[in-house]
Amino acid sequence: MFNFIVRYKYEPVEDDKIRIVFVPFAILNSCKLKDLVWNFFYLFKNTEYAGYVAEELNRKAGKKIADASGYKDEDKGDVLDALKKNHNMCRALYRGIIFDISNYIGILFQKYVEEKIQLEIECNWKIMKENLEESLICSLKEKYESKQKEDYFSVLMGLHMSEKITPRMESMEEAAVKRKATDENLELLLTQIVTERKQKAEAATAQVMITLESLCSEVQKQFVFEDKLEFRKRITDLLLVMTENSRLGNEIYVDDKAEILYRGFRAGENCEVLMRWGIQWFYPYILALYEKVGIEKYAEQYDAFMEKVELEFRKQGYIGTIILEAAFLFYKKYFSNKEMNTTQILNKEYLLDALDKQKKN
Repeated sequence: MFNFIVRYKYEPVEDDKIRIVFVPFAILNSCKLKDLVWNFFYLFKNTEYAGYVAEELNRKAGKKIADASGYKDEDKGDVLDALKKNHNMCRALYRGIIFDISNYIGILFQKYVEEKIQLEIECNWKIMKENLEESLICSLKEKYESKQKEDYFSVLMGLHMSEKITPRMESMEEAAVKRKATDENLELLLTQIVTERKQKAEAATAQVMITLESLCSEVQKQFVFEDKLEFRKRITDLLLVMTENSRLGNEIYVDDKAEILYRGFRAGENCEVLMRWGIQWFYPYILALYEKVGIEKYAEQYDAFMEKVELEFRKQGYIGTIILEAAFLFYKKYFSNKEMNTTQILNKEYLLDALDKQKKN
């Protein structure tokens, strides 16, 4: 388990009132498929949803290999083979575990709020109906009641993690000197990773996504943190902010050969639109080049034009002041993509307004 969190958001309701919605959430690491299925039946044993999952496994295997109570040790190989035939089932088991643990986080948060400010928080099960299997909701409800009474923390201590999953991406060039981690440079690094991977021609899911383990490894190579607590908090905040505004999307990939379910992230729909880190000072030059030569000659003229831009930025002392060196190099590389199209350039025109406001201030 990487971290436990509670997200919240404000929603306007009638009579100018505000409703606060709390979303408990567990951020879990990647895991071996054998641990995934063992942990699922360990947590959901003899529930309606475990019965549903067992039926799906039996259907894929063409024989009975599991029931609501789990599976026998001699059937473990058949269970893994059935999972490999149904990656959606792997994702379902993983999400079931996430929801179950998140359920427990919600209970702890409810108790904490009630003890501190004597306020009762209601659990809204209707929200889940649009996205979850009905049998999963029923099982989570049932387990919600039992968690109020049992020592669920001890139950969590019984989860299996047979081996730590190693990062599965090639490292980016390691910085000569580690820098202190900030929200800005962490967001820049993750944006750089997912956009570069997205731009790979004919890239499959495994190539486009970055696993949680790979992200942590890459961040630790390039930045320094005060301690493990600060590192975990920084990564958690980074993922929350970038998934909330769709700069980052959640991704799950199953590697049949390695028998591993990888938990990771990919570029979100706003990843290439909502860029920050001084881009408002860089973008007008890109727009000027596009408007002067058109998209047809953009790639052909780009390198020579950018040499002049970089020379001017360094001469004026802009790099390192109004725009980070790392950010400038990232934008320079990003906009050099030979597949750059009109939409990718014009969808950032809002930056001109941001630049005008900044100049006025």
